[in-house]
Amino acid sequence: MDADLLEWALQHEHFACPPPKSCGREEFGEHFVSAARERAPGIAPGDLIATLTELTAQTAGQAIAAFRDRDEAWEIIVSGGGAHNDYLLGRIEEHAQMPVILSDEAGISADAKEAMAFGFLAWETLRRKPANVPSATGAAGPRVLGKITPP
Repeated sequence: MDADLLEWALQHEHFACPPPKSCGREEFGEHFVSAARERAPGIAPGDLIATLTELTAQTAGQAIAAFRDRDEAWEIIVSGGGAHNDYLLGRIEEHAQMPVILSDEAGISADAKEAMAFGFLAWETLRRKPANVPSATGAAGPRVLGKITPP
């Protein structure tokens, strides 16, 4: 892991935005990785991955911990591809200072998250119900998502 690169990455403007917020490849995709490589020329691929994994764990864990009511028992329920990364989950647990469990333990397959989410969004589209979160995405307002195309 590269501590200097981690400090640089932690300065990304996304982390200063208040929740709710959303991000994806448009902010942390190829462009971000290219900038990280320029910032740390010659970094070994394993060190780059370790640094970006720590960035994910630190920012997620600290953001979750900031909203924790210390008088209540909390646990973090995870799903999706990252749920299979034991190292990442351990680091999030350490930064958040609360247990991390797979959604499987709550009755929802960690591997079915995306399929379930898109099924829900499709259901809302069929019902012509808005399913976006404008405060997280920056959309101008509630929107029905997707398009129905009959056969």
